[in-house]
Amino acid sequence: TLAGSGQALKYDGQGQLASFNCPWGITVDDAGTLYVADDYNRLVRKITPDGSVSSIDIPVTINGANFYSPYDITLDKTTHTLYVTDFNQHLLKINSDNSMAVIYNGDATTSGIAVGPDGYLYMANNNKATIFQLSKDGLTVNTYSSDLSVPRNIIFDNAGNMYAAGFDASQGQAAIFRVVKGGATAMYHDPVF
Repeated sequence: TLAGSGQALKYDGQGQLASFNCPWGITVDDAGTLYVADDYNRLVRKITPDGSVSSIDIPVTINGANFYSPYDITLDKTTHTLYVTDFNQHLLKINSDNSMAVIYNGDATTSGIAVGPDGYLYMANNNKATIFQLSKDGLTVNTYSSDLSVPRNIIFDNAGNMYAAGFDASQGQAAIFRVVKGGATAMYHDPVF
């Protein structure tokens, strides 16, 4: 165990002295520091490689927009900016100085988020079965792929290929999809895991 007592609480500290309450999304920087969307605590947690846990508080209202509990999280490793979805309709930007702004206030339900190798943000919308491509200020939003059932987490591999967790209706089970502009192909199903 790197960090966490196993109890659903809200404590910073070293290793197992710290606690979380529904840690959901996770991302890592090049130094090995983890950032965790601690959903029920309304926090972003920072875990250093030695297991020291600290918190970034998320206010309920940020620049006039309500932000619900953090759900998924990604890091722009160039600017050290965090982007956090709230599994409602918002995308939060947290700058390296911990200043924040809600940069997207659209249709629910925002779920997965990733920074692509092209510098754009890619955000899944669970209800709309869509992955959107966004500018880093959240002002330009384009549909990237719209045939994924309940897309969630998004990642890119070292070759720049996008993968998303979702549901394969044709097989009636969860799957990992390889996503390209305009489409997606189921690659891995439940029995693999």
